[in-house]
Parts: sequence; structure tokens; C-alpha cells
Amino acid sequence: MPRLLMGACVTRAAGMTENTDSIRPDAVLDAVGLYCPVPIIRTSERLKRLEAGAILEILSDDRVILIDMPAWCRSTGNEYLGSRQEGSEYHLFVRKISGAAAADGQGTGDRHTRGTGEKR
Repeated sequence: MPRLLMGACVTRAAGMTENTDSIRPDAVLDAVGLYCPVPIIRTSERLKRLEAGAILEILSDDRVILIDMPAWCRSTGNEYLGSRQEGSEYHLFVRKISGAAAADGQGTGDRHTRGTGEKR
């Protein structure tokens, strides 16, 4: 369960917490207004264009991403660094790991292939 830390709601995979205020992303993906599976698919696409070790910040207003992103990172081998909430938006951080499945287009899974994912 997330807890309040320095005014920001911070979560980390496996129940760990981290202050994400010090994370400096190399790129930002704006997925505000999109539902699952689109933020995960776009994260995979964006990570393909980044170098190993780069950090991607994902912006989303769909709270399901707090479950989906850590699970996707576990399934692809990328590193989920944590998240924080600012108003109605979630800021999630993922580090691209060399050789991770997202680098070759794998890891989106059948679960993330249905529907358009766009909010109406």
C-alpha cells in the first residue's frame, strides 16, 4: 500500500517505498487521458528508442497503471523505480535494462492487446 512521504504518494514494487523526487528522467511519456493497455504499449515503444540505463517518466491519470507498470516491468526485465501522485496524475519511473524484453518488442502480453485504451 502506498504511503505519504515528503508530501508525495510513493510506491515501489514488492511493497518497498522510495522518494522519487530525486529521480531525473532522460525522457517523459505523456499517457494522460489513456486507459490500459495504451500506456503500457507506449511505454514499451518509447523504451525501444532509449539507451540501456535510461530512465523514462510516465505520466498517467489511470490508477490501474500503479498495478500494471510494476507487473509489466517484472515480465520484461526492466526496473520499476517507483511512482508518486501529483493531483490526479501519477508519475511512474522505469529504467531500461540492457537486453530487457521491451527492447525487442516483447513483453506486452495478451492482456495488453484488447481495446483501444482511449478515454471517452
